Amino acid sequence: MAASCMGMFSAAPAAFGRVVRVVLSGPSGDIPAGARIQWQADAPVGLQYQFWVRPAGSPERVIQPFSSRGRVTWTVAAGRTTIGVTVRRPGAPPIGSGERVAYGMLVQARGTAKTMVVDTRMPLDVRTGTVKRVWLENPVGEWTTLGPFASVFRGWTPRYPGAYELVAMTRANHAPNGMATAVRRKISVRTVGGALVALGDSISFGWDLGNNWNPSPNAFPYLLGRAEHLPVDDLGYPGWTTANLLAALKTARYTHTLSTAKLVTIDIGSNNLLQAAGAYGLLGPAAPPTAVGLAGMVGAISTMARQLREIVADVHREAPHARIVLYNLYDPLPPSPAAPNQDARAVVRLANQAIFRVARASHVPLANVYAAFNGQQRVDVQPGNFHPTVHGQEVLATVGAKVLADAAGRAP
Repeated sequence: MAASCMGMFSAAPAAFGRVVRVVLSGPSGDIPAGARIQWQADAPVGLQYQFWVRPAGSPERVIQPFSSRGRVTWTVAAGRTTIGVTVRRPGAPPIGSGERVAYGMLVQARGTAKTMVVDTRMPLDVRTGTVKRVWLENPVGEWTTLGPFASVFRGWTPRYPGAYELVAMTRANHAPNGMATAVRRKISVRTVGGALVALGDSISFGWDLGNNWNPSPNAFPYLLGRAEHLPVDDLGYPGWTTANLLAALKTARYTHTLSTAKLVTIDIGSNNLLQAAGAYGLLGPAAPPTAVGLAGMVGAISTMARQLREIVADVHREAPHARIVLYNLYDPLPPSPAAPNQDARAVVRLANQAIFRVARASHVPLANVYAAFNGQQRVDVQPGNFHPTVHGQEVLATVGAKVLADAAGRAP
């Protein structure tokens, strides 16, 4: 015997740019095995439907592939079965990573059929026994997820001003394939005047000191902002080079954020060196660097310095009343007489000489974190991934605060 269900399901926003309600309806109660039943999916016009079933203890299988037909007829098998529907736009790629646009659910129901309705009053905090997954649409229309299903939603940090939309999908914790209800929230984010704006890469972001979905509160911009009594807009982006940051500074979201900045930190260039070292075979236990490799690194440092000069000039122009602190690069490798460590240290020193010249020519103070980290890498750098530890981030903030105090002629 098989029980069947009726339910209302909500489409995953990452696939549509908005929540789509899909009403899946069919017979309920005890149904004889072998009976032919019909299920109906109702959704906005123009979508395609894929129906699937999952017998208890068995893998899911598709019983009707994607088509414009929102109805399926199925022969009931003995036992408990979940039936569901997935929807998509015509021609859209298949939904991957197990993320369904609509969830199916088996309801043990007897008597007359009924429809489950989304509770639109549901708050964003999680109810007992439920887990939540949140999607976000940013002001330029890009959807992203803020993490997997979890019992706690820890919030998110807006990366730039504008209109955002949050969509929270909630389901029972014990039913990973159960119906997910959705609630939407629209949020308008305005630039906080007089903020510390952090420009950089994963170091400014605080990589591996949080969930890596949002900048870490342990990242040095937040620590420095606290010391300077300023709100913080952390625009650090993992993996970025000077070329990425220079391009971003031409966009409206960056110019708008910088226009009211009171303090700007710039910490960029580490990925320039890493990418160049990888391109020239200088990473890992390789042979000693070749003349070609060393020439390539010199060229990469020259490009980094040129782009860094343009970055500082752009920040001066877009944030004319802001103080600016330029950070140099720390050596992530602990002291060692080994040749690879010495070669890496020589490259970092060469890059820092170029950064020093940029700071001097641009009339901005330089935060010398190379000196602060030197000999302290086992405390200040995470083993294996070159990013600062919590203590290392504190050092970055302390060095920045001292530079600002020296520039202002006051005690840090």
